[in-house]
This record gives sequence, structure tokens and C-alpha cells, in this order.
Amino acid sequence: MRVCFVVVGEANSKFINMMELLLYSFRKNAGIFKDAPFYIVTNGVSLSPSKILDLQTKFSPVYSKAMPRLGGTPHTNKFNALYAIDENSYDVLIFLDCDIVILSELNEITNNIKIDKPFFSAIPAGKAAAFSGYQTLIQKYCQIEKNVSSLKDAAFVTEYPLFNSGVLVMNKQAVTMIRNDSIIITYELFNKYNPNNIIEHLRFFVYKIILKVNKIRNQRLNIFKKLITIFLSPLGIDFPLFLSEQVGLSLAVLKHNIQYSVLNSNFNYNQSKLLSNGKLPSVFHYMNGIYPIDREHLFEGDWIEEYINSESPVKQSLAKLAVSYINE
Repeated sequence: MRVCFVVVGEANSKFINMMELLLYSFRKNAGIFKDAPFYIVTNGVSLSPSKILDLQTKFSPVYSKAMPRLGGTPHTNKFNALYAIDENSYDVLIFLDCDIVILSELNEITNNIKIDKPFFSAIPAGKAAAFSGYQTLIQKYCQIEKNVSSLKDAAFVTEYPLFNSGVLVMNKQAVTMIRNDSIIITYELFNKYNPNNIIEHLRFFVYKIILKVNKIRNQRLNIFKKLITIFLSPLGIDFPLFLSEQVGLSLAVLKHNIQYSVLNSNFNYNQSKLLSNGKLPSVFHYMNGIYPIDREHLFEGDWIEEYINSESPVKQSLAKLAVSYINE
């Protein structure tokens, strides 16, 4: 099985820092995949020749490619990963977000992937994805008029498949089937619900307040669910905009009836505590909303000392990776 890895980012210091730390951790800790080909895709602007040479010298085999900016929403650009690599050069493509490091081997990440039919794997989207109206979107974009309930899956907070897009494991058949619709649907959803006037802005503002109150109460009370359904949905708000690309991707998977499996959370883990077995996760996703690290100063910021002295072994491991890379 030929496995290829890809990351998509911007050609600026913030994203380059994250991609370098990802590559360093990958070559160091990825187990049987540590020597796999790795593609860095940038949007609109290429990396400098000197930076490409630097990365290839340190982390070969590494390939860099610039792709046209897709627009719509910044997150839409991650779908450049689905077009940047010749599908005849791999059997399985694994996409990783920039804000990811590999802490232990990835040996089992492809265990459930089939290569004889279209197949897709990712973890479920988080609690913030429990929005109103997803079933309606499935009916609209997947052209399913009856038996939508047959798609229900208890593994997802939305009751229907909705995937987190931080780590995607896909065979080439799935890639070629979903890439066009992923972009088109995401673009349309983002622009349809974009708060570009005062009314839309007010709707989105109220939505965020409700989510904030939910977070403060540390539970999704029925009264707030009803507020979302009764007050916001009739006004056109079905989901927060940051979910656009996750919704677009998931609808594309459902539209083409692609077989999927739920990826083990070990391979897209964003908590600061250890796994239930007391071990470090294979993939740590240090999302900005949870870990507000200054990416511009990823290898020199105050966060390093703070995390090294943290009680969290996961945070410590992230900081130690940065220090190790600096020292090497």
C-alpha cells in the first residue's frame, strides 16, 4: 500500500513554523511511515527556493507545490490537498492540518482503509457541531428525498456523519470522487451564511452568544437547543461559519455514498490529558482555540517554558519537540 502525506498552509512564517515542526515530529515519530513522501502545499504563493531546499535537506522526501487560492473561506483552501498530488502515485492519501505534531507511531492509522473501493476515515466533529438543520442540508446537497434517517450514525453528535477535517485518511478513489463537490459545497455554504450585512451579522452574533452560554454552563441544556432551533434556524442560520469546510466535506462523502469508518481519536487528539491507557496520543492537534500559542514565535516564545513546566505530559511533549528541533 503506497501511502502519501500532505499538509496545506500559507507561505508565511506562522504556517512555515508549524509545518516545520510537523515534519520534524513526523520523521522522528511516525513509525513505519516516517520515510513516506510528504507534500507541502501552499495557497497562491510558493515557498522560497531556499526554504524548499532547507526542508528537503532536513526532511526528504519532501515536495513543495503552490496551488491557486480557492477563496470563499480560508478553510476551503485545504482542499487543494486533494488536487495537488497525482492520484496515480499513491493508494492512500493522509491529510494533516498544520497545527499538528506526531508524538508516537502512526502504524495503525491505515488499518481500516480499503483500497478496492472508495473509502474515507476521519474522527467525528466535536460538540460545537451539534447544529440545527444538518438533515435539511443532507437532503438538499445529497439529493436524498426519502429515508434520510437511514444515514443516521450514533457515533456523531449531529446524529448524521459529520467529520472533523484535521486528519483525513482517504484512498485515491474517494479523493477523486469528493474533491470537486467538497470545494463547491463549502464555497456555497460559506457565502450563503456569511454575515456580510447587519442582519446576518446579528444572527451570527446571537448564535455565538448561545454557544458561549452553553460553554459557561458546561452542558447543552434543552432550552438553548430550542433557542437555536426556534429563533435562529428560521432566520437562516444552521451552523457556525467555521464549520463550513467540515460540512462541505461530509456532504460530499455522503453524496457519493462513500464507505467510511470512524478514525480512532488517537490519530486526531486535541486534549491535554493522556489517553485512557496512560499513553501519549499518536497525533496531537494543538488547535488555536484551545492552545493560543504564538505561531509566529513557535520556536522561541514564552509558551515553551510554560508548557515544559506544565502538569500535562501532552503539553510537555509539544514544547520538548520545539526545543529538540531548535537544538538539532
